[in-house]
Amino acid sequence: YSVHTSREMFREGRRAGMLSACLHASFAFVKGYILRAGFLDGAAGILVANYNMTLVFYKYAALAELCADQKRNGGF
Repeated sequence: YSVHTSREMFREGRRAGMLSACLHASFAFVKGYILRAGFLDGAAGILVANYNMTLVFYKYAALAELCADQKRNGGF
């Protein structure tokens, strides 16, 4: 699903790089573990936050790859 979502984001005009992927993933972890009180669930909370972080990273990494391909092919 992350590749499909990243293609939709690309069609909508969103752009990202690898730094953006790392920052979005980090914030997804903080959001799930701290802001949504995942720490209260113990090990399950950290696993869910980590899973969320991984999915967000893959989504933005795929978007970054699409943007890099467009730059290489002279699409800008």
